[in-house]
Amino acid sequence: MPKRPEDTEAFQGTYLGRGEKVTVPLPADGRTPPFATYTWDLGPQLVSVTAVCSDRERFGTVIGDVDALARGIRVVDDLTIGEAPTVLRIDPA
Repeated sequence: MPKRPEDTEAFQGTYLGRGEKVTVPLPADGRTPPFATYTWDLGPQLVSVTAVCSDRERFGTVIGDVDALARGIRVVDDLTIGEAPTVLRIDPA
């Protein structure tokens, strides 16, 4: 995974604000699938999402939709389960 600052790009999420995106469309090892990682530092929380594509040739065709999905990620502490059935709650543990 890239670790240099020049390997990342700024990414703006609708709810989480400014974060970083790392895209690796052609990993050096041919057995490693392409992926994109989105990270937001919210102070007490670090939110990181990684999307992996099984097909190296299709990665470029789906990354726009993955970006749109990542923009919609939010952290909601006060949502009661069942209050909004379209929201997927992931236990932080």
